[in-house]
Amino acid sequence: MTRSLGTGRNGYLWAVLAVAIATGMRWALLPYAKDSHVFLYYILAVAFSVWAGGSMSGFLALVLGGIVAGLELGPGVKGNETGDMVGLMLFVICSLAVIVLLHAQQHSAEQRMLAELAEQAGRTRRAELEKKDRVALDNSWDVAIIVTDHNRMIKEWNVGAAQLTGWSRGEVIGQSTDILFLPEDIEKDEPGRRARAAESMGKAKVARWLKCRDGSQFYAEGMVRPIVDAGGWATGFIEVFIDGSTRVKAQEEMERRMLDRAEELESLSYSMAHDMRQYTRGMAVNATMVARDLKDTLTEDQSQAVQRLESNAKRMHAMVEGILDHLRVSRADLNTKPVDLSKLGEEVAERIQPAQAGSNVHFIVQPGMWVKGDCDLISLVVANLFENAFKYGAGHVRFGYDAKLAAYYVRDEGPGFNPEYAERIFKPFVRLHGQDTPGTGIGLPNAQRIVERHGGRMWAESEGEGKGATFFFTLKGIEEAPVGAVR
Repeated sequence: MTRSLGTGRNGYLWAVLAVAIATGMRWALLPYAKDSHVFLYYILAVAFSVWAGGSMSGFLALVLGGIVAGLELGPGVKGNETGDMVGLMLFVICSLAVIVLLHAQQHSAEQRMLAELAEQAGRTRRAELEKKDRVALDNSWDVAIIVTDHNRMIKEWNVGAAQLTGWSRGEVIGQSTDILFLPEDIEKDEPGRRARAAESMGKAKVARWLKCRDGSQFYAEGMVRPIVDAGGWATGFIEVFIDGSTRVKAQEEMERRMLDRAEELESLSYSMAHDMRQYTRGMAVNATMVARDLKDTLTEDQSQAVQRLESNAKRMHAMVEGILDHLRVSRADLNTKPVDLSKLGEEVAERIQPAQAGSNVHFIVQPGMWVKGDCDLISLVVANLFENAFKYGAGHVRFGYDAKLAAYYVRDEGPGFNPEYAERIFKPFVRLHGQDTPGTGIGLPNAQRIVERHGGRMWAESEGEGKGATFFFTLKGIEEAPVGAVR
């Protein structure tokens, strides 16, 4: 039962009309009904008034019905006043009950109607949004848009995805997005990893090669985002990406050309350094001969000039040799095998110490260090680090392995350096402690390049000048010595 006729003043008119009709029915049926049935008509009037005009109309009908019924009964039959009062009370109670029940029913009906209207409006709105989304999906020719459920089963597939992959919408709906991934990526669970990343981080980057229906590949660039419900739970995913194959291929072509150009420049540098070596050697030898053969005939100024010439020629020759060593490191083939790094360190220390007469540097080499790499090149790394420690160091030089950093180190107690210059140390021909320091400035760059060729990295640390320095490098280690190895 719902109210449909009117409220306000119209409701009160319905109450008056209902009481009037009840009174007319009462008098029309008076010959057939007893006085005890008088309140029944007005209870019906109250019910009609509530239905037609609401609860306030029902209350008005209750008051009017009570007045009219009281007037009809008059003073009552002597001795029956109590029965009339009981009847009147029952009329009021029943009428109030009718008003409350009908009002509650009307309110419930109104709520249901509002809920239905809201649901209908929501369905209409969703239908409009779905229509707009469908139009947007169909008009996105250059952008692939894929909507999946939480299990990565495809629910939507726009025309851009069809154009890019060659699969039509009807062919892929209900299938897994795994159809787009390469077999090696599926073995690594790349689809699942990407979905989990999007769910946990709110988005995940798409940047990898995917496959088309005909087996060809394209480079997808875009984003994956989760679709969440009102509770914040992911119910699916939406993937948006474009074809970046042209850009990636152009970048790869540019990198290839740059590598080719770098190889050409490296070959040219090697040829020039190789040719210059004989001239710098000749200059150094001739300067030495002049200083030796004409020492008795040269004035003091001339003798000093010849000495400077000899020193500069030798330094230039050392720099050319350093350049050649640097280029050889890049060009040499790697002969990878197990290397006893501890033994190598001891041999290098024994070879260097006699050349450093009067040095108070003492080596401490950690035993049991094994790595995998080219023994000759790794020997150059150790030699360059040790020579650097002998050159600047004093006291103890420790060669060992840091388990926390998973790196090998050479630590000295020398002058150290400003931490701001840690990167400059590995630039060719750069020396932090002045030009008067022995060396060419190419040893550490060579060592770093060898380590990088082995897939590792090298860096230097110092707490400041006068506090020593530590050089770290990483190589693929071997926990135990190979079977048959002899120390």
